[in-house]
Amino acid sequence: LNRKSWNILIKACCWRGAIWRALEILQTTMPNNGIQPDTYSYNTILSGLARLGDRDFMKEMLAIALDLDRADTRDPQQRPFFAR
Repeated sequence: LNRKSWNILIKACCWRGAIWRALEILQTTMPNNGIQPDTYSYNTILSGLARLGDRDFMKEMLAIALDLDRADTRDPQQRPFFAR
């Protein structure tokens, strides 16, 4: 599967209420298959957490996404996350 396929699976899990399965895909399955999550991956997880009302964990996930973005050494316009 490619990144787009994994993101579709994450979205389906979030919409079905299987947020922990979506997180497992994001944090374990994708990296184990050599695919790094992107902006869409994290935004989908954040959206799913917002639907559940889990603000505390949502803040944790946002911090992870922002840390990944800060570690990116590319030009800010080429970064896949949030710091544009």
